[in-house]
Amino acid sequence: MMKSFILVITFFMSCVAVLAQGGSNYSILGLGDINYGSNAAYNALGNTQIAFPAENSINSRNPAMWSFVTSTRLQAGYKFNQNIVSTENNTLWHNNGSISGFSGIFAIDSANGVSASFGIVPYSNINYLTAVSADVEQSGMELTGTTTYQGKGGISQAYAGASAKITEFLGVGASLAASFGVMESLRETEFLNDYYAFKYTTSRNDYISGWGLKTGMFTNPVKNLIIGISYELQPKLSITRETNYNSPTIPDTVLSNEFDVEIPALFGIGASFATGNFIIGADFSMQDFTGFDYNLGSNTEFSNSYFASVGVNRIGNPSINAPFADRVAYKFGLSYNNLYYKVLNNQISEYAASIGMQMPFHGSLIVDLSFVVGQRIAGDSRLVDEYFGRFGVDISIGETWFVPFKREF
Repeated sequence: MMKSFILVITFFMSCVAVLAQGGSNYSILGLGDINYGSNAAYNALGNTQIAFPAENSINSRNPAMWSFVTSTRLQAGYKFNQNIVSTENNTLWHNNGSISGFSGIFAIDSANGVSASFGIVPYSNINYLTAVSADVEQSGMELTGTTTYQGKGGISQAYAGASAKITEFLGVGASLAASFGVMESLRETEFLNDYYAFKYTTSRNDYISGWGLKTGMFTNPVKNLIIGISYELQPKLSITRETNYNSPTIPDTVLSNEFDVEIPALFGIGASFATGNFIIGADFSMQDFTGFDYNLGSNTEFSNSYFASVGVNRIGNPSINAPFADRVAYKFGLSYNNLYYKVLNNQISEYAASIGMQMPFHGSLIVDLSFVVGQRIAGDSRLVDEYFGRFGVDISIGETWFVPFKREF
């Protein structure tokens, strides 16, 4: 068992984040791209998970669903993103990769659904690279230049929490999370003329810290039907900003300031139904960013965001004597994300479809794979449309550390 745990930790430590070119240009706004699911097991379901039961996967949206995990497990993953940014005249290919999280869960009393979980998962990701022309006339000279915008980083959360079944038909869960991270941005304008070139550079680092709370519940009103509710609150993030100005006309300048940002609460509801070898589920989440005030670009406003998804899981045969193809679980999902910003009064929307599989190997080793393709639509020729593909892989191992308690009747 210990050798298997070391294998997962080694995999996690070796997945060094890769930044090659960039990612979504829209991640320049606000907190970047917010993650509604951190691991491949749920990415394959369109991130449907608020009421989706799983014995071998650690739920990142509803801590009450940890009660369905039947063994102590460690889980680590990696995600690769390919973005195609398209305008009327140009098409650019951007890609990046990063660790998708590391989590553990202890199934303390499977009979009562008592579990404890911990981990580090991404909350948001920033990864963009774009350039625009910068042509000006100064002192009788016509200057032709380019302004490049580049950013990376995001917010991660270290969490710890627990779940339990209050009754045979009701379970609850909660976790505390410490938010941290760095959001880096660079704006570089370079002018060229017949005699010389000069460059203006502004770099900014925002250092993030704060606390949050996540709660959830599920109920089984009728056989095979599960209804779940989740609520996430991050009342305040503390941000320390360092800005560096560099130009040929003035001395280098570094400014520092501190301020707080409140992330709006995220509310979600979901349901799932088991029939035969299939589980079918759906989620709906809302988060109102209309009063949000962080990284608001020009001609941009924050709006009410909502996320909807459906997922189908064909459960694998648990028998070790069954053919491997029959033991594999196959997953499918669709999702729609009404993103939390408008640009030039255009609401940005995201559509995605996903497939995946969960493959059991020797002992307790499980590998989850997910493939997601989608599009972000701006609906305006002045803005870019984005096509994306996302590949995720998780490695999970587990073992029964806690024997169910003996009870007298």
